[in-house]
Amino acid sequence: MRYTYFFIALFVASQPASAQRNLKPYYFDLADFQEARVYYMECEEDPALSTYLVIQAHGDQLSTRTYLKQSMQEVERFVEVFNSEGSQMESLSLFFSEGQDEIMEMRGKVDAGRHTVFPWIKSGSWGWASIMDGSLELKMERKQKGKSRQEVLGKSKKCVRIEDYLYVQNEAQSHRFVYYAKEIGLCGIDDFVDGQKKSYRLVEILDASAWKELVKRK
Repeated sequence: MRYTYFFIALFVASQPASAQRNLKPYYFDLADFQEARVYYMECEEDPALSTYLVIQAHGDQLSTRTYLKQSMQEVERFVEVFNSEGSQMESLSLFFSEGQDEIMEMRGKVDAGRHTVFPWIKSGSWGWASIMDGSLELKMERKQKGKSRQEVLGKSKKCVRIEDYLYVQNEAQSHRFVYYAKEIGLCGIDDFVDGQKKSYRLVEILDASAWKELVKRK
């Protein structure tokens, strides 16, 4: 076993540093989303909390990610810009119910000096910050916490695990682990809020036509 470990270490050490730290293959490839795709993220503990993630690319540098509840109510909308360094947040909107039929949108101003969502090359920690409607400060701290194998759509996939801490007005509000699989992107979330764990897993990917049919039936 000593020789096995030695040769594994030798192999890893022989790889270029950029190859060891390259995270880009684990994130969304915009070429796959020129027509919208929808990821259905099922909550294992409470299916009623399951979420639809609609991903739409706009050319080769811009994408919109929209999260919706089971009721099809929009909850969050991210606009991201892809460049040579990674994915960077362009804008953020949050949506809240204000009565039975009224939806309130809270828009954020992204910190120009802190807007990285997902870097192509691993380098310590990263994150983004946004001031919502000029008063509420949101901040996300992200760091890679190794790799693991996850079952994704019935197959075992190698994934990167990202640890997130969300701060509201500089107070920690939630802690989670997010999993990204090669050629797929987001495939799982383990969310910890107030000591309660909620696990979300990608169980289905819908194309644009299947999504339209589903919306019609809701």
